[in-house]
Amino acid sequence: SIHTQVLFRMFDADEIINNCHAGMLNDKARHQAYKSAIFNAVRLLQSKEEPVRLLDIGTGTGLLAMYAALAGAKEIVTCESNETMVLIATKIIEENRDKFSENCVLTVEGMSSTVLDKVKPQYRNYFNIIVSEIYDSELVGEGCLPTYEHALCQLATESCIFIPKEATLFAQPFYSRSLASFSIRRNATIPISIQPILFPDPWEVHTGNISDIELGNTVALFQWKFDKNSMGSWCGSKQYLVEKQGLCCGLLVWWESYIDAENIISIAPSHHDNYQEFRDHWMPLIYFLHPENSRFSIEVTVSSYRIAIALPEFHQRSQSMTLPRYIGFDNCEKLRELYIKQVRRALQSSKATQFSVLGQHSADFLDVLSQMTGLPMEAVEYSDYNHIDYNRHPIMLISCYEPTCLTSVSYYYNRKRLKATKPPNTVLIPQEVHLYMTLIESSQLRNKIIPPYEIDSLDISCLTNEVKKCLRMQTGEDMFEPIHLWEYDYKTISNRSLFSPKTGTFTLEVANTGTVTNLVLSLGFRFGEEVLHFSDNDYFHKVDCYTVVDEIPVSVGDKISIDLEVNDDCIESLAIRKSQEGDL
Repeated sequence: SIHTQVLFRMFDADEIINNCHAGMLNDKARHQAYKSAIFNAVRLLQSKEEPVRLLDIGTGTGLLAMYAALAGAKEIVTCESNETMVLIATKIIEENRDKFSENCVLTVEGMSSTVLDKVKPQYRNYFNIIVSEIYDSELVGEGCLPTYEHALCQLATESCIFIPKEATLFAQPFYSRSLASFSIRRNATIPISIQPILFPDPWEVHTGNISDIELGNTVALFQWKFDKNSMGSWCGSKQYLVEKQGLCCGLLVWWESYIDAENIISIAPSHHDNYQEFRDHWMPLIYFLHPENSRFSIEVTVSSYRIAIALPEFHQRSQSMTLPRYIGFDNCEKLRELYIKQVRRALQSSKATQFSVLGQHSADFLDVLSQMTGLPMEAVEYSDYNHIDYNRHPIMLISCYEPTCLTSVSYYYNRKRLKATKPPNTVLIPQEVHLYMTLIESSQLRNKIIPPYEIDSLDISCLTNEVKKCLRMQTGEDMFEPIHLWEYDYKTISNRSLFSPKTGTFTLEVANTGTVTNLVLSLGFRFGEEVLHFSDNDYFHKVDCYTVVDEIPVSVGDKISIDLEVNDDCIESLAIRKSQEGDL
């Protein structure tokens, strides 16, 4: 029988969606590596006729504990700190109990560091197999190092088999003009003032569709052996010299982990020889370097929850590093060209000596604009939509930095109100904002949101159905995720269609046979006679991506209806269906 110890609570929709880790549950290579390592460990102890006492730390859905049960382990304790996941794991384990023999699975609410106090004090140095997977893209960010240290000191026997066995952190210098555009302003004339000593937080990114990336030699930064003899060396600082032929604009950082001697998980970037498969729950990290160079001396510091990378020579230098935020827009040559062209034209026709700015423009962008138009920076004044002096500012420069922001389409409506209320001689740049809908098919995007129904014959459909139910209940900002579409492989199902964000039904015609998995909403801007659309080829702009709860198979010519509800300039709900086939 399976015994459980839980406090019953109602499922929380946001907790389920945020903590089900759909991308991880769709990672077949991860499952196979852990399953193989667990079976190897259990069978090794069984061959020695030792009783198996297994602890699963951070059980999540209970998958790894159930692998141990399938392998024949007789005593299994699982720990999970998230209360919602305790309920989910308990339910999944109960629904699969007919697949196990006479195993005992005890689900414990709370962290493994409290198991001695809350459950059984006799668990001290009790377990001869400890299984855990609490890695993140940085490896240490979820606290695996202090958790593993406590488990080895307080819960493990002297000969305990620890899964995973070891892990290594790697770095590789790279150059990519596309990626560098997020960090280095190509036309910068104003000094960038960001703390120069430490790197800012790294950026998780899929590099598979970056065609212009050049890589240097791989450097092993830190190695962790998860055993009692090595614990004292897990944290600390080390210095390295990283080099690359030609320029380097940043470091790609990733890890590899031996789950046991036979099974390895690597999150190496797709251009590396050790690349395994596309993953969305673990991604290589990018640390941008500035200024670009061919060699850097770096200092890597590992603490319990953080990996920090510093450039020691920056202590005596003024250069600094930047975040991938608005900088990419400054490097968008087409956008800059259209702004300058329209401002010049407006200045010539109105004889104005200054212009105002609405929204977030970087100082660097405005500096370039000032130089190209001949106006001093002092001529640029910031305004907001509620306090506009049209007489003082006959030229209104509107920001294109906004994300698509369609849960709060106030950006779109503010533009419409501005256009309706402005005097005839006031020039808006850009003149219009356009909103577009596109249907796409992408298993990568779907798998990051929707878990599978089954993993290795283990039924987790109760979780998948719960996630789908929660997704159907989402409204407003919870409905979508802003993404860079170029990071994912996808197939376009319908052509891009212009729409207005108002309550009603929009119909899209299917252009390519396939399966609708996602709805993408994106922006476009009209500068005079030209429309600039932030498409998938644009590295800088994100689109709003909505996941279709139940996939819709379609053929060329099919009609797809999107029912849209807008309240107070906010998209409250979206429903997608095949025309005349009911709501899906």
